[in-house]
Amino acid sequence: FYNKKAKKSNKIQKNNRLKERSNYMDYYGPNEVQKIIGCKKSYAYELIRKLQKRFEKDYPETIIIKAKIPKWYFDKTMKNKEIEEV
Repeated sequence: FYNKKAKKSNKIQKNNRLKERSNYMDYYGPNEVQKIIGCKKSYAYELIRKLQKRFEKDYPETIIIKAKIPKWYFDKTMKNKEIEEV
């Protein structure tokens, strides 16, 4: 038995969960960096590596996640938007 409504409902619920999860994502990966600055993916990886080295110098106690950079640090460093200090 094929139930289109149930299948569509499950798909909508899955999309809503992904949206909720993305709201909590605090890191940019190479795909996001590529879209933000309009570069090739290889350059996005290179830029993330450079920013990770700077980040590690500024904050030596933190754990670095491979091919990811914290959104607040990327925005602050690249001066994309003003960061409110807490």
